[in-house]
Amino acid sequence: MDYLNSNYDFEITDSILDYYNGKDEDVAVPDFVNIISDYTFCDNKHIKNVFIPDSVTEIYEDAFSGCVNLEKIELSKSIKRIDKRTFLNCKKLKEIIIPDSVISIEKSAFRGCKKLEKIIFPKSLKRIEESAFEGCTKLSEIVIPDSVEYIGESAFYDCIHLKNVALPCLDEKIICDAFYSTPWFEKSHNQNGFIISDGKLIEYKGKSKNITIPNNVKIIGQMAFYDSCYIESIVIPDTVKKIEKFAFEGCYFLENVVISPSTEVENNAFDDTLFYRNRSEDLVIKNNTVIDCKENAANITIPNYATKIGSEAFFECLNLKNITIPNSVKSIGNRAFLDCIKLEKIVIPDSVEYIGNNAFENCETLTEIILSNSLKKIGYSAFASCIKLKSIKIPDTVTTIGNNAFEFCDNLEKINIPESVKNIGNYAFEGCYNLIVEIPETLKNLLDDELFEDVKKVKIIKNKPSQK
Repeated sequence: MDYLNSNYDFEITDSILDYYNGKDEDVAVPDFVNIISDYTFCDNKHIKNVFIPDSVTEIYEDAFSGCVNLEKIELSKSIKRIDKRTFLNCKKLKEIIIPDSVISIEKSAFRGCKKLEKIIFPKSLKRIEESAFEGCTKLSEIVIPDSVEYIGESAFYDCIHLKNVALPCLDEKIICDAFYSTPWFEKSHNQNGFIISDGKLIEYKGKSKNITIPNNVKIIGQMAFYDSCYIESIVIPDTVKKIEKFAFEGCYFLENVVISPSTEVENNAFDDTLFYRNRSEDLVIKNNTVIDCKENAANITIPNYATKIGSEAFFECLNLKNITIPNSVKSIGNRAFLDCIKLEKIVIPDSVEYIGNNAFENCETLTEIILSNSLKKIGYSAFASCIKLKSIKIPDTVTTIGNNAFEFCDNLEKINIPESVKNIGNYAFEGCYNLIVEIPETLKNLLDDELFEDVKKVKIIKNKPSQK
């Protein structure tokens, strides 16, 4: 093929090709170019065939992304990697030969190349990164050389016709993450409708109303039974050590569940099920950790054997108004009370040393908080958007106030910073326009124009003279 391009079509500086503004279908990069810069050919709708000479040693990210009519490209034999999104959404690219010089194919390099039918990998290749070939729906077979040491998550996700795969001996988790949703993976890991990889149940493909989980399953993964609305009962053997969140989401008619008390059940694992909705108790407690709350519960008393409130334990408990936390509880997890929009008051006992990230965010009717006198850390966004909160006393045990901890507490009028505080995160008081902050003179080093730029006033409190 002849490539007769005018040099006026190329913008080149110091052997770096910065931009191509031509409209030719066939393009040959000049042989004095060493680097093709990012976005050089991006979204060019004209090019169909491209030749890249061996003088080119690097092609930067997005160089050909969105070239929807690109059908064929001959790559330089001097490049060592295919950069991020280099050929993203090149929807007509049918075939590519990766040169023997290449050792890595980066994130999303060929994602969305819907007509890519054939790819030849070199023996030099070591890494295929995340989503590198995601959505290459025409790809039916690949041979991955023994030199490859790593394949990233979703590397071949949604390659819906990929039926034949030859690959080196890799960790089973890597294989699962990279090839999940391909016909090859499902066929090689299907056990009577259960898609299982290295002891983890990833998806159920069957249609039975009554199910018994196979004994080789150790973990039931997120969304494993998603929208399996025909399931009515399930037996989970004690070999299953963990059920991840949302595992049975959308299983609306699942009512009878046989499960070992020792099995760890993450929050929201049985959301939407009759089993969850019909249970008599308000709380689910596993290993002394509160992990879930009945959706319509309004008044809760946590039993005094609980030592922890887990992540998202009360997340979106929209009717929760009152809660009693016992002195046995030592920590409140991330997002524990997020979006509890009717919660009005909370007393955190002196046993609690840590309040997690987003723990009380968007509790928009919360007017009173009494913090633990043993509290050491307030996580980021812990009380963000508690719009009715007017004052809060921070105990002199606290050392860290996280990023955005009190942001957009519109009505917060007063807060004290004790001498124990060593660090206040960015934007901790953003949007607190009515707030007066009291800070001891010894903490002047924490004063920052940006940190307190939204507050009404900062009062420096002089240290009391010591008595002799």
